[in-house]
Amino acid sequence: MFPKIENIIAQFSQCPGCGGKTKTCDNFTGYCTDRCKDGYLTDRCDETCRVSRYGPGCTKICSQRCGGSENLCNHTNGVCTDGCAPHYEGEMCDRRICNPRCGGPSNTCNNSNGFCMNGCDEGYQGKSCESPCTNNTFGLNCSKTCSENCAGPNNTCDHVSGFCTSGCDEGYLGARCLAPPKKFLASDVATMSGALLFLVLFLILVVMALHQKEKNSAASHEAEEEVFTSQEKQDDTAPVGAVGFLFGDRRFSLPDRSVSAVHEDIPVGTSSHDDDDNDDFFPWQT
Repeated sequence: MFPKIENIIAQFSQCPGCGGKTKTCDNFTGYCTDRCKDGYLTDRCDETCRVSRYGPGCTKICSQRCGGSENLCNHTNGVCTDGCAPHYEGEMCDRRICNPRCGGPSNTCNNSNGFCMNGCDEGYQGKSCESPCTNNTFGLNCSKTCSENCAGPNNTCDHVSGFCTSGCDEGYLGARCLAPPKKFLASDVATMSGALLFLVLFLILVVMALHQKEKNSAASHEAEEEVFTSQEKQDDTAPVGAVGFLFGDRRFSLPDRSVSAVHEDIPVGTSSHDDDDNDDFFPWQT
C-alpha cells in the first residue's frame, strides 16, 4: 500500500532541519530518521545552535578571534559574522597577520600566536616585534647604545638609526655625534699661511704688471702724438718754394730764400755757373 500524497507533503514540510543521507523524519513524530543538518539541534532538528556554537550537532565553538564581544559566527559553517579581532584575517579569522616589523624577507610569524620566526627589524624587540628599543639602545636586536655625546640629559637617539634626536654636545659633530672637532696642527697652520702668502704675492705681481702695461701704453701713445705734432710744425714753418732733396736717410734744404731771389742777385754779364755763385747757392758744399 502506497503512502497518501498528503502524508508525503507533510513529511517534507515538517523536516527542514533533518540531515544525513535521507534528510527525512518520521511521519507521525517528525523526528529525523538520520541526524540534523549542521547547525541544528533536537529530535526534530528545528532549533539552531546556541550562541558561539556551530557545525554538526553544534559541537564546534566559534573562533575566539571572531570580532565582537560574543565571538559570534554562523551556526552552520562557523564563519565569523562580526569580522575579526585585531591582527587576524580570513572568514573564520584563522590567519594571523604578522607584524610588518618581523625580520626576514616575508615577515613570517607563527600562525597561532604571531611570534616572529626570524627575529625583528632594526630598532624593534619582543616576540612579536611590537616594541621599539628602549634604554638608549638602537639597531638590530637593540644591541647598540646611543652615543654619550648626544645632547640632552638622557643622551637619547633614534631607536632605528641611532641618530641623536637633540643634537650633539659641544665639540662633537655628525648625526651620531661621534666625530670630535678637528684639531689644527702647527704644520697645518704653516701650510695654510704659506699658501695664503703666496696667493697675496701673486695678486700683487699681477696688479703691478697690469699697471706697468698701462703706463707703457700711455707713454707710447704720448710719443706718437709728439712726433706727429713736430712734423706738423715743420711742415707749417717750411719756406714756400724752398728747394731740397734727400740723400740716403738725410734731408737737405736750401737756405731760406727763393730761387727767384738768387737769380736777381746774379750780376749782368756774369755766368750763372760761376764758382762763387755756386758756393753761395750750395753753402753746404766744401
